[in-house]
Amino acid sequence: MSSKKLSIIKVPSVPGNPMRPLITKEMQDACIGRFFWNEDAPYFNENGDLIEHEAERVVPWHLCKEIYKRMAMVAAGINVPSLSEH
Repeated sequence: MSSKKLSIIKVPSVPGNPMRPLITKEMQDACIGRFFWNEDAPYFNENGDLIEHEAERVVPWHLCKEIYKRMAMVAAGINVPSLSEH
């Protein structure tokens, strides 16, 4: 059985709140990117014709960041309220 040494990674925190990890735009771009999906979104034009259209729906970055922060807090053993309690 091989012995693997675990290392501790220091995560930057929000100034004045060491329990909240700091998430930056650069971190989003490098690690998370964008979460999106496409869905049918037909509409009627000014002549009443049905126009087939596909819309791209994007999960807002602030929501992605909140989800990541909550996951990091849970991983650190911090009890966080559920999103439905907000």
